Amino acid sequence: MQASQRVDWVSWFERWEESQNCYIPEREARFDLMFSRAGLTAGSQVRILDVGCGPGSVAFRGLRHYPEAEFVAVDIDPVLLAMARAVSKERGWPVRFIQEDLREPGWWESYAGTFDLVVSATALHWLGAESLAEVYCRVHSVLRPGGWFFNADHVASDDPDTQDRFRQLLTERREVTFRENECDSWDGFWEELGAELGDSGLLGNR
Repeated sequence: MQASQRVDWVSWFERWEESQNCYIPEREARFDLMFSRAGLTAGSQVRILDVGCGPGSVAFRGLRHYPEAEFVAVDIDPVLLAMARAVSKERGWPVRFIQEDLREPGWWESYAGTFDLVVSATALHWLGAESLAEVYCRVHSVLRPGGWFFNADHVASDDPDTQDRFRQLLTERREVTFRENECDSWDGFWEELGAELGDSGLLGNR
């Protein structure tokens, strides 16, 4: 049995969630706002796309609001997708996960049709300006009339003083949150998961 098959992905997903909640203020409120503000009519005809889905954090929460909707989630990271698929199977959360590189032309060809809602969270800032513009254009083209696109990501201020103050406040908050909750740091999370994955090859493909 490969190391990746022996990994308790659900436990790692829970650790991921705890760590991300420590890093990102009001994370749960962000997710709830994206799906509640969209105001879609619940039903099996609803289609939702998660761009840069990681381990499925956003899509899984979307199922709480729209349990009968069709969810499609796209990411490049094989480790996070392995985690997402394992959690989806273990918990019975139906999401179709697709591995695609958002920087490559035609990344969207792995799925078909249009969507009522497109969501993304703390993912698209990894893209360069040209790739990001292409993603935005593609998102616009697949949205149904009246559809929504929510991107809960990092946005810098044009004012240096405001940005510096924000970073200071965020750093102070994280220090307190990590101390009180004993969350994994970003580097610590990947170091420990990498040690458990061993020579499975997943990390080498990230």
